[in-house]
Amino acid sequence: MDEIYHKDPWITMAMCAMETRNLVFGPAVTHVYLRDPTLIAQALGTLDELSNGRAACAISIGNIIMLEQYHIQWRDSRPLARLREAVGIIRKLLDGEPLTFEGKFFRYSGLFSASKRVGEVPIYIGGMGGPLSFRLAGEIGDGGMFALGYSYDYYQEVVEEMKKGARKAGRSFEDIDVAGWVNYCVSKDSDAAREAARLMVGFYIPAMPERQLKAHGVDPEDVREINEAFFQGDVKKVVDLTTMDLVEKLSVSGSPDEVVDKIEKDFAKAGVKHMVCCFIDPLLVKFFTGQDISGVPSYTEMLELTSSDVMPHFKE
Repeated sequence: MDEIYHKDPWITMAMCAMETRNLVFGPAVTHVYLRDPTLIAQALGTLDELSNGRAACAISIGNIIMLEQYHIQWRDSRPLARLREAVGIIRKLLDGEPLTFEGKFFRYSGLFSASKRVGEVPIYIGGMGGPLSFRLAGEIGDGGMFALGYSYDYYQEVVEEMKKGARKAGRSFEDIDVAGWVNYCVSKDSDAAREAARLMVGFYIPAMPERQLKAHGVDPEDVREINEAFFQGDVKKVVDLTTMDLVEKLSVSGSPDEVVDKIEKDFAKAGVKHMVCCFIDPLLVKFFTGQDISGVPSYTEMLELTSSDVMPHFKE
């Protein structure tokens, strides 16, 4: 994620692109308030050249909690219209076109860049609460990437709204990817995986709009204290207030069989085509909470376990 909380993704991905041959790299997500779309296009084009055509991008208005921490007044600024305009600018600059543009949100005169794409560079539209962001993904995105969605009902609405956007644009929905970005922990020790998820889930709840929480059977009032503790920087209280009920509703975690079952009934059956898994490994838990967790695979081991015990169920 192209967010201040993490290491810089563009530098990291550029390094990785030079050392690999098959992996696709891109931010999931970057954003259009803290980054000008021309700078996103410049970074994407550079990454695409370094990776020989293996760049992609998910783009949204940005993590709403992060925007508020930056004191950016985004709520009354037509954020989805801004996002739509930004995506058009990014695509033009990636094509190597000189850019003179007079929009409602961005203005440029004779701008150009040596950075341009060498491959397709799919652009995903990021969304969470919907429904308008879901519809926009179907209208203009190569795909939609939806963060922190875990229920069948949530993704059923995502797919329905994306189809509306696709129809409006005269596009085939079958050509558009549907990606679910999730907190994910798989281990042969189911209890350890769920405990690792419990240590992390609370940190993501403040980013979820009330509408999205309700779509997962979570009353916003029931997590008000978690949100307050997050804004106060009280890590221990966030963790202490995160229940196993929230873990069940707001993560993909457990044994391989349990993870497969959840992906099948809550994602695949609703029409999700692509899982984007944020691995909850011991290092991530230690970084956020200072706590050590046992019984959970390392990042590499979790990749291997996912490859051997989860992915084969969805090859078709």
